[in-house]
Amino acid sequence: MEKRGRSAVILVSSMSAYMPLVELGAYNVSKTAVLGLTRSLALELAPKDIRVNCLVPGLIKTDFSRVVRPGVHLLFLSGTPDG
Repeated sequence: MEKRGRSAVILVSSMSAYMPLVELGAYNVSKTAVLGLTRSLALELAPKDIRVNCLVPGLIKTDFSRVVRPGVHLLFLSGTPDG
């Protein structure tokens, strides 16, 4: 990436990094760690003209997201355009 010049790194975290759910302990921690990694890499790679960003999608209805309680489900959706 350095040799090519201007580049970008895109990481993906989760709303669970900001609003952790007790049912998703390890998942919450891993997604919070992705945010920290994003910040660290951004500082390290900026002088080399490499951008680092992190996407944090809202709730996506999948089998995995079924553990989300109905009330929390509404909190996640309240910050999304479809919510």
